[in-house]
Amino acid sequence: MKDKERTCIVQSHQAHLGSARRRLSDGCSFDSPLKGFTGGVKWEVSYRRRIKQVALLPVALSFVFLLVAAMPVMYLAHRWALIQRKRKTVKEIRALEKEDQPWMDVPDKKVLEHLWAHHGLHADGHNIDEKIELLNRWVITLYGQEVADAHSIKAQFDEIGLKQLEANRGYYEGQEDSHIHFASPFDALLAKLSKELPAYQ
Repeated sequence: MKDKERTCIVQSHQAHLGSARRRLSDGCSFDSPLKGFTGGVKWEVSYRRRIKQVALLPVALSFVFLLVAAMPVMYLAHRWALIQRKRKTVKEIRALEKEDQPWMDVPDKKVLEHLWAHHGLHADGHNIDEKIELLNRWVITLYGQEVADAHSIKAQFDEIGLKQLEANRGYYEGQEDSHIHFASPFDALLAKLSKELPAYQ
């Protein structure tokens, strides 16, 4: 194992711990299911459509009453799920804090994509800022600050995301039926960097 790889693995361990602590401190508010009903009724211009709206009002009101009756149960279920999530995160933090020596398995192919497959941030709980920060630290560690500055990790990520959005603009605006499926902007960035940068030494 190379010293630079060892440093990257330690950085990953720190990132996992920092992410878990952030998730533990994050709040999780309860979104009322009634918030979509606060804007009142938007009446149609056509009288026929207005008549249909009036006819459907009892159904809509019955649905609202059901939601009101179910809200206490929904809130308790939300609180229980939050407590369970917090307990799981606390266990994760304790396990990471007790781990003196992170798992030091390393890839045979010395490129970012393969190292990330072994030691990157993969779980859903890690946000994109944490992933980009760790990837940037790895580029600095493996290739130097000058290379990291030249490749501008965050700017490249934003550019890839905008290009993907632009490619599907017609679909999102309802002008086209076809939708182009891409890898996530982060995965696309990781693959791009792995092709552009040489194998680390």
